Amino acid sequence: MLTVPRLQTALVLFHLAALSVGWLLGWEAGLLAMAGVHLPLLAITLWTGSTPFCLALQSCPIPGRSIVLTIDDGPCADTPGMLAILAQYQAKAVFFVIGQRAASHPEWIHQITSAGHEVANHTLTHPAGQFWAWGPTAQRWEISETNRILTEAAGHSPAWFRAPAGYRNPFTGAILQELGLQYLGWSRRAFDTRRSDVAKMVKRLCHRLQPGAVLLIHQGHPHSIKLLEELLKTLAAENWITHLPAGTDKS
Repeated sequence: MLTVPRLQTALVLFHLAALSVGWLLGWEAGLLAMAGVHLPLLAITLWTGSTPFCLALQSCPIPGRSIVLTIDDGPCADTPGMLAILAQYQAKAVFFVIGQRAASHPEWIHQITSAGHEVANHTLTHPAGQFWAWGPTAQRWEISETNRILTEAAGHSPAWFRAPAGYRNPFTGAILQELGLQYLGWSRRAFDTRRSDVAKMVKRLCHRLQPGAVLLIHQGHPHSIKLLEELLKTLAAENWITHLPAGTDKS
């Protein structure tokens, strides 16, 4: 199993090898060797579907004509409204929540779990621009603190983790193994943090949908409630049902 110490040792050895090339053959060769170390790691880190260091589950083995609906970045003021719409359509969702927001509003976490949905780990502060570049200490803190908060609020530890923006580096997978978490990616995303045309986003999410697909939307935006409502209406019309992923219950 890849552990954080082993990864750190491997990275140090790769860098020493690149420096040795530069020492023996000149700075141009050393620069090329260093690029050979960093560019593949950067490509893997910034490819949200990458799996070499951290398996990203992008579809789920669930029964029948079912999909997994995931909602990121809560809890926030629209949580009660989203729960009401989910109840109206008898739909289930995995809420990837931000630890600080959960700590400020544990009542919303209780409402989510009481309604039969799942809360999952989306880091403590959602450092979307930096998390991918952080070392193991900072990543472990963001993830483990959120685990603690959600365990206290929900009564059981979360089963799933998703990195901010989906970017994770070689340390992330090893830390998730240490903490007993699985990484849940997505099959389709609405890009609803950058777009507001609900009809186009629903069409994107539902086009040629396959059983077991994992859909990603967000909450906390002016169109979030409408997007959820129109998405569930379309899924119901096409006889799709929502299902929690296997392995969710870790009570």
